[in-house]
Amino acid sequence: MARTITTKPATVSSKVADPYQQPCFSVFTQQHSVYGAGWHTYNHNLEYCSNFLGDGSYAYNRFRTYTTAAPEFFQNYASSQYYETQSTPSSNSEACQNTCNVGYLGHQNFHSVGEYSKTAGYVIANSGRQWRGNAFRDCASIVNETSQDYAIFTQHNSTTGTWLTIGQRSANRYYCDTQQYGRNRFNIPSQTSNGQGMYASACYNVKTKKFVVIEQETSNYRFQPVVWNNVPDFRAIGTNSSDYYHDEAESYSAKSDNQGGSVYDYFQNSANRDLYDRMTGNGMNQYTGAAEAHWRTMPCLCDNGRLVTFSQTPSNGCLVQRWNADGTYEGVLWNGTWTTSYGYEQGNRFGSRWQVSTSGKYWWAYCPSYYYGSGLYWIAVRVSDGKVMYFQTNDSTHGRMTCPIGLNSMVITYDTNADGPGIYHREIELDYFFNIGADMYNIPLDNNYNAWTLDTAGNSTDYPLIIPAYYNTSLFNTQLESNL
Repeated sequence: MARTITTKPATVSSKVADPYQQPCFSVFTQQHSVYGAGWHTYNHNLEYCSNFLGDGSYAYNRFRTYTTAAPEFFQNYASSQYYETQSTPSSNSEACQNTCNVGYLGHQNFHSVGEYSKTAGYVIANSGRQWRGNAFRDCASIVNETSQDYAIFTQHNSTTGTWLTIGQRSANRYYCDTQQYGRNRFNIPSQTSNGQGMYASACYNVKTKKFVVIEQETSNYRFQPVVWNNVPDFRAIGTNSSDYYHDEAESYSAKSDNQGGSVYDYFQNSANRDLYDRMTGNGMNQYTGAAEAHWRTMPCLCDNGRLVTFSQTPSNGCLVQRWNADGTYEGVLWNGTWTTSYGYEQGNRFGSRWQVSTSGKYWWAYCPSYYYGSGLYWIAVRVSDGKVMYFQTNDSTHGRMTCPIGLNSMVITYDTNADGPGIYHREIELDYFFNIGADMYNIPLDNNYNAWTLDTAGNSTDYPLIIPAYYNTSLFNTQLESNL
């Protein structure tokens, strides 16, 4: 019997998950002895997702935030600035609204809401936030990545070079594996004359398969970028529990300090890298003597070979530098100045931070402009070409917190009194501003904050903060056409 053969394409019938329905951030407030603490979570449409509320000293309900009968963390630390939102960072360096408390790894003091979370987060103990500060200090940049489910960390290893860790996007995991036990890392040897490794001073460009590591010349504290070409797939390693030995036979000989495997071998071969020019002049020491500026910088390696770096310069402000596509040093683009600020030399929880858009096409770096953690120095870079925009506010009272939203936008919040209007926030469409503005355009981030749309848990004077969520960034980029 003859068969009928059809050429009609198969139809995919699976349901598409709307990426905008995923959690974007949580809003947290706490008055431990009266109104308790609580989180409200909002999605990428700025619509309400979930909540988790406590009851202060009034009763023994879902969880108690006031002394006796509270969970361990709240019982021990409920009245501390680590969690309270009854004042601003203006007079206390421990305030949880500190501008540098948020970054690619979420918030130092709180667990992030995840893709499958049913509640809105929870606190981390005082010592825990100190340990997590190691991860925030060491977290290196990733750009052009649509699946942001892993992290890269680099750490100063003296004249020996740079410790490299590729692993989960988790501050807790990084501290436990690397800082607590000294495992899941290996050394990238120094490649420059008198060069030493630095903290977080690296950037992986997924599209170009390049990885830049900044080294420091110790005599003048001058940066020199080392660009590694055709690097291994870092995500494949990071999502596989830092399996640096995946390509070794099962009978391989014992290793020490993660010496072995294709990733380790790759970084032992200097033929795989190019050297950019060293920073000219008197180096970072002319701006500040602080370790934050000498041993950390936030780099963004662009598709066209340009390199932009953002450095917090305590007692000065911030410094933005750029290298041309051919590796020549273009110079300083911006020296933002105002007053004293704190870097990691005052504790690992302080210093500059970075985040990236969901698409991976825009990268921004920032730090407080006032030493207790308020105000903001901020830049954004378009990864395709290295175009830069910037913002500065000399605010000695209120913190600013940011996180990615949607595909190519950023939310910024302002921790002024939320009693009544809720949290003040604004969405910055980066596509729009990079289209209308020239290179080094001054974005007015502080203009036209929204109120009365995002509620908070408190009902009295409160200065709320946000906790960036962990969501599935790939959903914004991998929806099947036949499902739409």
